[in-house]
Amino acid sequence: MEFNIDNMPMGQVIRPMGLHIQYMWVFQLIILLLFFLIIWWVLRGNNNYGYKSDDSAIDILNKRLASGEITKKEYEEIKRDINTKDGD
Repeated sequence: MEFNIDNMPMGQVIRPMGLHIQYMWVFQLIILLLFFLIIWWVLRGNNNYGYKSDDSAIDILNKRLASGEITKKEYEEIKRDINTKDGD
């Protein structure tokens, strides 16, 4: 008896790695959902660079000075700019 795929019922046709064709849509759906989850995670708006969205400009400036990211001179210049813009 020779193996002939045409004589097998559709549900018994074995695909690579034992997957049946009627379940392939499940895997495609999972891959599609993962794709959209990754896109959502990347684009969800993490534009605060590690700061809370309710932090004021002065709060962020104080944190940058405390962490050593900017010098005292830079701190004073930026603070003056912030105060000037707030006054306009």
